[in-house]
Amino acid sequence: MLKTKEEISGAIQLGLLREKEAGNGRPYDFFRDRIMFPVLDLSGRTVAFSGRILGPGKEAKYINSQASLIFDKSRTFYNFFKAREGVRKSGEAMLVEGYLDVIGLVRRGYENVIASMGTAITENHIRTLKKFAERVTFVLDGDIAGKKGALRAAEICLKEGMECSIVLLPEGKDPFDLSKSLSRPELHEILSDRIQGSEFVVEELLENADSRALPEKKESHFKIYIPSSKP
Repeated sequence: MLKTKEEISGAIQLGLLREKEAGNGRPYDFFRDRIMFPVLDLSGRTVAFSGRILGPGKEAKYINSQASLIFDKSRTFYNFFKAREGVRKSGEAMLVEGYLDVIGLVRRGYENVIASMGTAITENHIRTLKKFAERVTFVLDGDIAGKKGALRAAEICLKEGMECSIVLLPEGKDPFDLSKSLSRPELHEILSDRIQGSEFVVEELLENADSRALPEKKESHFKIYIPSSKP
């Protein structure tokens, strides 16, 4: 329990406590009723926390510590400190959506699994990954939201010059569920069913293109993502 003013002030600065908007009364626990996940930087130091809600509720599923001089969620990955050697050895990062997904796959022997901080992938994320890996595989839900996230992530990778591939899981399933219910060979088979990022982008653009679009307009989508074979 925090007792002194100094301890309480430090907890507020770290984002563990929040002051009430009215400015009266004791600060409250920002992560109350949540499972806590420490977030480490590349030196293994705890720089933030993320809290996952317990059970169903109207609140956000995950909340993070506030941004600070040592924590920027647009550049940070969960489990990157522990996974970095696995990423280096394989030349690939496997990026999932949730922290429990990371834990589930790590328990099944995957050493290169990381997650973003509950945010969409940014250019800064990919620039950080490029320092450690040649490619990244995004493992996402196969629903509409998952496909939109995969499209954005693949477009950013292509823009930043990083090779990527997409794994779309059965709708309603996540890596944590599959890590518990499937054998290792079955899990490996699903995670190996990948589509190249450039191919995925083209397919999604064409699928969502206006059916009345002129053929030359549709063809232009291919030219954007497929390099010319001419010298």
